Order: sequence, then structure tokens, then C-alpha cells
Amino acid sequence: ITHLQTSESPTYVTLHPVRALQMPSMASSSTSSLQARDKLEECLHNSTSSPDPHIRQAACQYLGQPSLRSDPRIVPALAKCVQDRDAYVRQAACSALGQVAKRGDEHVLDALVARLTDSDAAVRRVAGNAVGQVSQRGDVHAIT
Repeated sequence: ITHLQTSESPTYVTLHPVRALQMPSMASSSTSSLQARDKLEECLHNSTSSPDPHIRQAACQYLGQPSLRSDPRIVPALAKCVQDRDAYVRQAACSALGQVAKRGDEHVLDALVARLTDSDAAVRRVAGNAVGQVSQRGDVHAIT
């Protein structure tokens, strides 16, 4: 919680990790490019290493941006996160994989299909949607 004092009354602002990662930058393009790269590096690290599940979840959500699809480190990091101990992290990772994985990626499909039997119903639902986004017509993974 951050406290902001104004002339009329105090204002309290709660900073949530998910929203903090999504806040746009007002910096110049070269600075924002460096900040974007730093944020990507931080999210790649935090997606699997942070002790806080909210941070891991926020990192997965950030990594699921289609504009980051070309980075070859993102899909393996998210594929690891679908096995996280926290259901919200698994759900965010499944959703993100549906956004950034290439159609027909067998490793991603294997990871997502494994989540179709997850103990959490929301994870199963999101994994099913992601399988539909990643699979190709007639793909054996989507059928079995």
C-alpha cells in the first residue's frame, strides 16, 4: 500500500503485482525498449523462481502476450509453470501457452493435455481452451 497525501485528504493506493507488471511506461522509446527487455527478463525469472505465487502468476500473464511470441525462452518457461503447485499459476500458464505457443507444438500439447486431469476445475477448463488454441485440425493430442 502506498500513501499519497493531497491538500484535501489522504489517498491510499494498493499496488497489485499483476497490475504493476501491466502498467504502461511513459519513458522514451529507447528507454522503454530497455525497460521492456528488463521486464521480460524479470518475468522469465519470476515465473519459476519467485516464492510468491502472485508474482509467478503475474509473470505468466505477462509472458502470455502475443507480442512476445517470438522469444524462444517463453514457451519452455510457461510449460514448466503448468506444473506449479499453485492452481492460479497453473491456470495463468495454460492460458498464456494458448496465446503464445505455435499451433501443433507437441511439447506444449503434452503439457496442456496433462492439465486436463488437474485437481482444479478452472485449470482443467483453461487447459482445454488452450489445447483448442494450440492443436491443429485432426491433431491426435486434441482427440485422445
